[in-house]
Amino acid sequence: MKKVILLLLTILSYSACTQAQIIETDSKMRTVIQEPEKPKSPRFTYFTAKVGGGLFSDGYGESTCPSANIELGVMRKLNDRGLYFGGKIGGLILSVYDPAIDHVENDSFIFRIGPTLGLIKPLKDNLDFDGHIGIAYGYSHSITTSYFNAELGAGVWYNKYFVGIEFQEYLYDSSQYGILLNLGIRF
Repeated sequence: MKKVILLLLTILSYSACTQAQIIETDSKMRTVIQEPEKPKSPRFTYFTAKVGGGLFSDGYGESTCPSANIELGVMRKLNDRGLYFGGKIGGLILSVYDPAIDHVENDSFIFRIGPTLGLIKPLKDNLDFDGHIGIAYGYSHSITTSYFNAELGAGVWYNKYFVGIEFQEYLYDSSQYGILLNLGIRF
């Protein structure tokens, strides 16, 4: 019986020793594999300043009047496809034609403020296409009326400089419409 007990103790001590072994390794590196995230296109907010000039119809279809404009704006990118929302504030100096006296009566300053919605798409390095639509509330002291102005424009940004063309229509009793050439900068 002593032999059986001795054999059992040997087996138990051997099994206890095998389970109590400590395995050490010199390697301390751990590799974690994760899926790479898609790079996100950076969102942007730009402030803009534009000046320009052009020709507008007189509203009666008899002549064209020279004009000049200035505006300050903001553009905020909405998604990775180039869609942006913005706003502008500015004015237009417009010559007012009076057909009764058959000449330009005076120059009026038209104050404008309103939102724009646009799309910027890269064409080449540092060259982006910009197309936009907008509507603005306008007021002129000399015309003594308030009205809305609709615009459709397109142009290109080279780095931070802009060159573009806009078609605008002023919606009041005798609607004036015209084309403006604009130069601008963003910062």
